[in-house]
Amino acid sequence: MLPTGKRISRYGKTAKEARDKMKAAWRDHEAGVDVTAKRQTVDQFLTRWLADVVRPGKAPKTHASYEEIVRLHLIPGLGRYRLDQLTPQHVAAMLRIKQDAGFSPRRVHHMRAVLRAALNQAIKWGLVGRNVAALTEPVRQAPRTVKPFTPEEARAVLVAARGHRLEALVAVALSLGLRQGEVLALMWGDLDLDGPRPTIAIQRSLQRVDGHLILKGTKTEKSRRTLPLPAFVAAILREHRDRQAFERKAAGNAWSEQGFVFTTSIGTPLDPRNVIRSWHALLAAAGVPRHRFHDTRHTAVSTLIAHGVSLKVIQELVGHSLLSTTADTYGHLASDAFNEAASILDAAYGTTRTA
Repeated sequence: MLPTGKRISRYGKTAKEARDKMKAAWRDHEAGVDVTAKRQTVDQFLTRWLADVVRPGKAPKTHASYEEIVRLHLIPGLGRYRLDQLTPQHVAAMLRIKQDAGFSPRRVHHMRAVLRAALNQAIKWGLVGRNVAALTEPVRQAPRTVKPFTPEEARAVLVAARGHRLEALVAVALSLGLRQGEVLALMWGDLDLDGPRPTIAIQRSLQRVDGHLILKGTKTEKSRRTLPLPAFVAAILREHRDRQAFERKAAGNAWSEQGFVFTTSIGTPLDPRNVIRSWHALLAAAGVPRHRFHDTRHTAVSTLIAHGVSLKVIQELVGHSLLSTTADTYGHLASDAFNEAASILDAAYGTTRTA
């Protein structure tokens, strides 16, 4: 009998087997596991976890990503096992099978991460005493490399965008390093273009989830930030404001006023997929090799680093929660700036050795 007054019983083919199961149940109880709870499979637990924890507590896009991992990989690979009998060997075997099937290390790493997050919740619920996913070896991943535009390429893109209805969008992205969803979610109320120091406030993100465009909060609380606008970007945005006023008048009753800075010709928010198509067309017009839109973010950061801006300031500008994220992503670019700084110091003081 447990201290709570509840009785537990375990059965075995022999008295010794039954005693061993009772000892194991007692150890689980002392580890915080609810040994009286109804046993469930990994499939049943993951389904409940998605519905009760992930859907109400995570962004829609995150829920969609987790649900896909669970549905396509975790349940087919591990769903048949009883949750309390899942072992590190089961998880390691599943991950190896996924790697052997040709899934990228990054994708397999994500599978392990989702399962680990789910099992952390199982521990909180008292369903298991340990996280067996955490006991497996992380999948090795090649270091993520960033590919910013060269200064010449960035200027060529800005020149190609002159007069284009997305010129302001391109200027904002290349200059401020906003995420695509942050750019597309900008409202005119977020901009102060006429004050002595123009600013832009990043408050939300626009994303496509399950076929629908939705507005949500920024990626992290740290991503909510207000940034000063370079003078040339503020000027382009003022021109864009005038252009949009002309489009609004031309559209007449077809215009759907929703307050977005970057819109279709009838005022509705831009679809990220259509922006990418226009983006690739601009790159082709500029004679610049194909880049992801996200590389505008890397370009803004690399430009700042090249001009000596500290990683701490860059962390605040790009909205990273942790300085380590900024350092891990852009540290190799900073090393070039450090080398240049050393050369400057050498030129300034090195001659004292021969004086």
